Amino acid sequence: MRIYTKEELPQHLENGTANPDWLNLRASRFSGSDFYLFMSLLEKGKLTDTAESKLYEKALASLGEEVSESITSAAMEKGTELEPFARELYVEETFEDVREVGFVDCEVLRAGCSPDGIIYANSGSETRFGELLFVQGESAEQVGIKKIIEIKCPDIKNYVKMVAQHKIPTAYKVQMQYNLFATGAKCCDFVVYHPDMKLYIETVYPDEQIQKEIVQVLEKLNPMYDDIVKDLNELKK
Repeated sequence: MRIYTKEELPQHLENGTANPDWLNLRASRFSGSDFYLFMSLLEKGKLTDTAESKLYEKALASLGEEVSESITSAAMEKGTELEPFARELYVEETFEDVREVGFVDCEVLRAGCSPDGIIYANSGSETRFGELLFVQGESAEQVGIKKIIEIKCPDIKNYVKMVAQHKIPTAYKVQMQYNLFATGAKCCDFVVYHPDMKLYIETVYPDEQIQKEIVQVLEKLNPMYDDIVKDLNELKK
């Protein structure tokens, strides 16, 4: 497993635009935010058109094709803007020592993720691994990952639905289980933030059945990915 710190691989440049290096690495891996798309392999026995297009994007990214930043809605941009405030409030309420990361590459099955924060079993972990926090061939237990966090900053309607009605979108549930699998963390704190409302924190633990399904999907996706890369290489001018 390799953990890129936010200093080594920042998600955004100083001007606020997405870092192309981060985009390209993330785009070439199966990541938590869009993995729910690929679960159709088990549900329907095949990929949806959207999932298939996403798979081709990842194959292209692995060949060095530049990845453009996805089109974002005003709500998504607002969520990105509010995330640091949510993280700060989370730290104030939990007293956890949250470390931001650029990307976690688990180096198997092309799996990786960008959790909104990592909490190590002891605060000396970052000293042990140095500024780059480079961990090659070690498990999460050896690295000492105790917990990850996933922050969502919805509008008021979706805040109420998630917190009061406990209607958490399937995409978020899959994302947390996927990130738990990719990092090997023992649990994930699901943090829901709205500036006018109470901070909501729910601890989510690995679900053995869902994670088994995630591995099954990854094992099906990787050969498909390889075939696409092979075809693209053969057809290139």
